[in-house]
Amino acid sequence: QQDELGMGETFSGDLSCQIDTVYGPYGNEPEGLPIFNQPMLSFVGFDPVYGDHVLKSELCAGCHTLITNTVDLEGELTGGEFVEQATYHEWLNSSYSDPDTGQECQGCHFPVIDEPIVISSNYIFLQGRQPYGLHYMVGGNTFMLELMKDNISDLGLWASEEQFQTVIDRTMTSLQTQSALVEVSEIDLDADTAYYKVKLTNLTGHKFPSGYPSRRAYIEFVAISPEGDTLFQSGTMNSMYEVIGQDAIYEPHYEVITEEDEVQIYQLVLGDVNGDVTTVLERADFTLKDNRLVPNGFTTSHFTYDTVKMAGLVLDDSDFNYDGGVEGSGSDLIEYRIPLNGYTGAFEVTASLMYQSVPPKWNDELFAVDLPEINEFEEMYWEVGPDPVLIDSQSWESVIVSVDEKQASIKVYPNPTRSGFVFVDSSERITMSLFDVQGRKLRDLILDVGSNRVDLPSSGTYFLSQLDAGSPVFIKLLAL
Repeated sequence: QQDELGMGETFSGDLSCQIDTVYGPYGNEPEGLPIFNQPMLSFVGFDPVYGDHVLKSELCAGCHTLITNTVDLEGELTGGEFVEQATYHEWLNSSYSDPDTGQECQGCHFPVIDEPIVISSNYIFLQGRQPYGLHYMVGGNTFMLELMKDNISDLGLWASEEQFQTVIDRTMTSLQTQSALVEVSEIDLDADTAYYKVKLTNLTGHKFPSGYPSRRAYIEFVAISPEGDTLFQSGTMNSMYEVIGQDAIYEPHYEVITEEDEVQIYQLVLGDVNGDVTTVLERADFTLKDNRLVPNGFTTSHFTYDTVKMAGLVLDDSDFNYDGGVEGSGSDLIEYRIPLNGYTGAFEVTASLMYQSVPPKWNDELFAVDLPEINEFEEMYWEVGPDPVLIDSQSWESVIVSVDEKQASIKVYPNPTRSGFVFVDSSERITMSLFDVQGRKLRDLILDVGSNRVDLPSSGTYFLSQLDAGSPVFIKLLAL
């Protein structure tokens, strides 16, 4: 019996009184497993069995589908209902729910390992179980984790600072590798304005942000000269952790941004029975704005759409969740038009997607109430500071050039060109150089009097520079 148990210890006396052979189901293990391999049943009378539903997204629906009963400002029920969060329905309305190619919620939040695991520290001789989902339970709220880590004693928590930090690091990794992608590209440059496209792509199987409606994401878009001067900024944050330039009530959805006080903020905005913005969940009567990034495969014709509707100006945005006229891209395009105000030379633009789980504006109604519990939370809130998290970022280098009067002696055609080359007519023999849009010299050119063919490497924006002129002459070329 000792060898069968593998206990590695010496016993004397009759073991039969300590070890009964009791048979019964044990998850997906074969029947007939003796009780000494079932410590939970032996100690607490609970017999855990295998449940296939634990690996299904439906398990998440119970907590992540929250519908509140609407009340008015006096707290009286109005008979209405409001969908406060519907993360499971968002997953259903996505390509992730495809049974052949999709992925369950557990794939990100409870990563599954297909090897036998013994869930015990004292009974390592037990037969392992599989599959096993790692209990990461990773979400997207590093701020509240930081707040709890810094106030373990006051909040009566039992987890250690090290344990909280482990989950914070895991959450940060998820946010920065599995949430969204940012792409920025230059459309055009002229003497007055620089034009850019910023594309955001949702990588999650639900809206981003999803869950509790305090969460928001926004684009920080800045243009900086080589000397460090700011030429343009939209979506930067002040010392009180609020986005500079945002509207006092709420910021609308944008397709084109031309001013610094226009900021693209992805969020759910709740309206009360009077149509005013509220952050008191039971006062939420309808949605004023919901332009949160939808997941890949999301469509307005899906049977869940009445639960996960978009709202506000995003409904008029022709490229929100559309790519080439096809719905379901899970992306959004925003055009930025930067006024140059006479600036010439090189500069760099950077588009960053920022995420803030509990912005100060969300807490205005809460912190206006004077109660000990609220006051204590407010003190903890500001001690930590609701810093945003950088999700993803990309930069682009541009060059704005001046046009000299001597350019009149040089003629370029066709410009723009679709053939991959242009002709340059010159009234004199000149030396020029071809630059790309990042300001890198591609090659030198010696142009004779008359017509000269200049081949361009590929589609894009280029510049011809006359090197031997008294002052630089630049000609912009556009290859389509």
